[in-house]
Amino acid sequence: MSSPSPPPSPHPIYNTTYTLHALPPLFSFPALTPSALKPHAKRLLQLFRGENLRGIALPPTESEQAQLSRAGRLLSCIWTPLSSFADEENDSLIGTKIDVKYENVSYTALLVSDGREATKEEFTRLPLLLSRLPSPLRSQLLDYLATNFDTLPLPLGLPETLLRRCLDEYIAASQGGGGNDVVLTFAGKGEGLKRVTVTITAEDVEKFWRRGEAGGEKSGEGFLRTLGGHLENAMGLRIEEVVLVKIATGGFVLAVEGKAKFFETGGSAVVGKVLQEAGRGGS
Repeated sequence: MSSPSPPPSPHPIYNTTYTLHALPPLFSFPALTPSALKPHAKRLLQLFRGENLRGIALPPTESEQAQLSRAGRLLSCIWTPLSSFADEENDSLIGTKIDVKYENVSYTALLVSDGREATKEEFTRLPLLLSRLPSPLRSQLLDYLATNFDTLPLPLGLPETLLRRCLDEYIAASQGGGGNDVVLTFAGKGEGLKRVTVTITAEDVEKFWRRGEAGGEKSGEGFLRTLGGHLENAMGLRIEEVVLVKIATGGFVLAVEGKAKFFETGGSAVVGKVLQEAGRGGS
């Protein structure tokens, strides 16, 4: 009797905490094929190893040595086409995956399309860069993209309005949070005001959502409004007077400073919204 096939691996955009950058269109970016991407993988590997394109050694700084000392020997840098995944929100997420492998750890970066016309007049739209890299490697990757493809990577901060919209819509779509807690972090708008983190249990998430629905709130807008009334009564915290800076749910984690983690259970719609934000910032 044959053993069952292992479940397919999740798309690499899921289950990893990424730092976000917006990318303007890239000039003369290679075709999304292994053979076309391979030369850039080789050149970036040389850069990571402290070599320029002519092979002259460029030793890393002390801080870079310290940060990467535990990783072991650098083994490989591989660029591959990023497969698409389809859902009702976004049916054309394609791009490039960069895998950097050391003896003891591996790192990843993704250049992702927003589904608009991919290539026009030698420019390729891959407006969202997601990277899980140590700071020295991330800086080298950003420099490589800027130098070779005439682009200007910019940190992608996420507006609070996007966080609030993603939260309300996720709670509505999952009909009360999908049985998971929700953790919200608020920051004061003035100097000296500390951050406040509020954890809402899965049971209470569903209660607040149902209360908002029963109160006639427009679907997708009721949870935060209902929760806000409770927080004001219980804690004296008026959520319209503070900034929502981080959300952690069963579907995604978002932070205004440009960090994100997406899960298959509800994260794909949020990916689409972050892509739209990157497209506005990198057009």
